[in-house]
Amino acid sequence: MNLSDTFYVALCMTVLILGAVYWFWTQNQFMLRKLNLLENIVYEMKMALSTPPPAPIPSPHINTTQYAPAPGSVMSDDDAEILNDDLHGALGGGTRDELPFVPIVQESPVLEVLEPTADAPAAFTAPAPVNDDLQPGGVGSGVPEEKTGANAYDTMTLKDLRKLAESRGISGAKDMRKQALIDALRNAPAVGTFDLNEGVLELN
Repeated sequence: MNLSDTFYVALCMTVLILGAVYWFWTQNQFMLRKLNLLENIVYEMKMALSTPPPAPIPSPHINTTQYAPAPGSVMSDDDAEILNDDLHGALGGGTRDELPFVPIVQESPVLEVLEPTADAPAAFTAPAPVNDDLQPGGVGSGVPEEKTGANAYDTMTLKDLRKLAESRGISGAKDMRKQALIDALRNAPAVGTFDLNEGVLELN
């Protein structure tokens, strides 16, 4: 074996040894990384099991002391109670079950009273007649209703109309018909009243 062959064999052996060393070193580093990762996981699990759960945060204490007026104060008990409710509402001490204030809507319309002015006098309304059964002509009176005026002529007989026309001095009343007598009586001035129940002419 000459010198060149010996150098070539030595170089090949050196490359093989360096490759084997590098492979073992990379495998060692890979195993170390796995071990470190496993140690971190185990440490985190131990810390999670050993640490107690966090306690709930207590709510801030709200002072619910009732307000009382100072001695010698002119404030009444009602004013003190109203002020106490306002303080509770401002501090958030009111209960959640309290119903919100709802304003009451007035459904009935407001009556407007109009004052009468001097230029427009108030109109006078005559009272309506009251129907009474005991009045003449009513159901319980037993007395027929006495009709006067122009409307009473339509219910009178021809004989009564002629008597009334003669009493008022209407000429030719005996020969006139009923409608003509009624028209003549309506146009003639009234000088008296004729009672149908008694058949007597009463002069005023």
